[in-house]
Amino acid sequence: MATPAEIRSRNNLIIDQLDDLCQTLVSDVQGTERDGRITMTNGSNVVTGIDTGFTGLTEGDYIAFKADRSGYDAFGLIDTIVNDTTLNLDANYDGETRANVNFVTFTKDEYLHAVEYPSVIDLRVYDSMTEFEPNTPNMEWWFYSEEITDHAENAIGMVACTVEVHRPSFRLMQRESSELIFDIERWLNVHRTHGILWDYIQYAGFNEPKIFRDADQQSERLVTTYYFNIAFLRQAY
Repeated sequence: MATPAEIRSRNNLIIDQLDDLCQTLVSDVQGTERDGRITMTNGSNVVTGIDTGFTGLTEGDYIAFKADRSGYDAFGLIDTIVNDTTLNLDANYDGETRANVNFVTFTKDEYLHAVEYPSVIDLRVYDSMTEFEPNTPNMEWWFYSEEITDHAENAIGMVACTVEVHRPSFRLMQRESSELIFDIERWLNVHRTHGILWDYIQYAGFNEPKIFRDADQQSERLVTTYYFNIAFLRQAY
């Protein structure tokens, strides 16, 4: 039978699956960054590009200016690709006019995720002890507790994720942290599995947020740990 250390190993399939699902969500909402820069004009369905390869795109996909931390201004549905530097949308663009800006494209499913989970656009999922990307929120999953049940064959327990947010004010950091965890919980419940990894995952509260100040950048960051009750089935030995 496995020792407690082995049972609580971060290499457990559930932690790996949570990481993979969150990485998938982040990848979807960030879209695919493309070469070149585009111009889209409010009230026009024509998109023009500089150093672009529009003929390599797919009609029926979506296009948008690359997002900043405020999200996407608007999306355009690609209707007709004229050549490498010109394409037409299926309707007039209703966002802010911008010229010569980096851009991304989305499949239909990626577009739906980008619209439904906007707080995740700037998120990174990685081990903060070995990786770092300045001024972006990041998240790391880990085990909190676990109890073996059913004659040492199955387990039920609690997982946690630590969210770190960099923003200019505590109120903004706290709001963004809450929005992130709200979207993540909704995503995980939609993509839960039955019998193999988990039967349910339910938000269970958080630790009091802590503020840290970077000595070099003189910038504050909020670090909060969120807890989830999770029922899962796996071999305990």
